[in-house]
Amino acid sequence: MLGIDISLIMQNLSKKHQIFRDVTEFRVCIGRELHRLHPSFFMAMQCPLNELPERDQMEICLEDDNDDLVAVFDLTYHLDEHPVVVDGVSYQQKNRLEIGRFTFFNSLSHVERIVSNRSGVVGFVVFLTNSQEYWTPPRSKRDSIEHDFRIHEGFVTKPIHSWTSSVKEYREDALVKLRNQYTLTWADFSRPCDSDDCLFRYLAVEVHK
Repeated sequence: MLGIDISLIMQNLSKKHQIFRDVTEFRVCIGRELHRLHPSFFMAMQCPLNELPERDQMEICLEDDNDDLVAVFDLTYHLDEHPVVVDGVSYQQKNRLEIGRFTFFNSLSHVERIVSNRSGVVGFVVFLTNSQEYWTPPRSKRDSIEHDFRIHEGFVTKPIHSWTSSVKEYREDALVKLRNQYTLTWADFSRPCDSDDCLFRYLAVEVHK
């Protein structure tokens, strides 16, 4: 067992960095914390792997002394479209919620593929955001075009998640297949200011073969 505790990593990280400008800064900061806790592993950033589609890369890969892959990390960071001001600096992004949700499932599928093909590899998918719509259950139980890609608290994944609407504007194949089932659980990360949009939470899924 590698002993990688993603909750501990995020807890330590939140004490040093309560907010990030973009996913690149988020990735670098998690990489530093990983190296601090697990210095015996070689770490690579933005690493291409055979299991991934062309031009796709894994955010972080850990290898042992034999150059064997032992862990992979896929990281997503989504800021709300409403500006958050921390220490005089404004943070915001124009992200579409449905694309963010699809990205999470697509990342989970990629990590599963890597873990299933390689013995002894563990995978982590981490989604950090201050957009409450991601972790909040829908007000209506009626199906919608985004129902199959919800990632709110307590959502249970299915073997196949498909979408036939706006995601196809960005992806030729808006269908994701999963090998395992996951109950999604969110955790608080930070609150760098007092506004309603200033609560950051993360969704973390650990993937085993």
